Amino acid sequence: MNKDTKISWGWKDVMVLLIALAPVIIGALMYNALPEQLATHFDLHGNVNGNMSKPVFFSTMTLINLVLAIAFKVVPSLDPKRANYAKFMDVYELLRFVIVLFLSGIFVVVLLFNIGYNISMNTVMYLSLGALWIVFGNYMGRIRHNYFMGIRTPWTLASEDVWRKTHRLAAPLWVLCGLVFFIGAFIGSATPYLLFGGIIVSVAVPIIYSFLVFQKLSKSR
Repeated sequence: MNKDTKISWGWKDVMVLLIALAPVIIGALMYNALPEQLATHFDLHGNVNGNMSKPVFFSTMTLINLVLAIAFKVVPSLDPKRANYAKFMDVYELLRFVIVLFLSGIFVVVLLFNIGYNISMNTVMYLSLGALWIVFGNYMGRIRHNYFMGIRTPWTLASEDVWRKTHRLAAPLWVLCGLVFFIGAFIGSATPYLLFGGIIVSVAVPIIYSFLVFQKLSKSR
């Protein structure tokens, strides 16, 4: 096993776990002020369309954050292509941090919404998704061949050349879609269409491209 993929815990892992636990701690401090039924699901216009009991929400929030934080730490040592993680471990650690921060931030905003803060969940979600897409897009090209993180299609997993070309295409595309999400947060009724369009484009185009590149490389051999 490569030394960079051994399961050894350090200050970065402690920081990630603290971020994962932050909404639990904040929620505990405001627990008595929260209603028994929390608004936890919102439609694309920011309207509440789902609720969850307070104990269930806290349990779910804690489980999701901690499982993700720990899973991201453990997975590199289990991946058959674990040796490749040494080539992008700095990016992997950054993206693990960003994902846990994203989820913790959403949980905290939901808690604040439920104690009466006037928050547009619509705006928060699109700005958060925009930031997430832009960060991933900026580092997409540095993610190396693996089974856990990145654009994993049958064709990218079958060929490192296809993997590299697909991620180079996807990188600027994800940044562009992230900017679209930012714009969508401020243009009202068009937002749902921009959101779905951006997600479909950022997912579908790399998948189709990976298939075409694989076919082209197969024919040239």
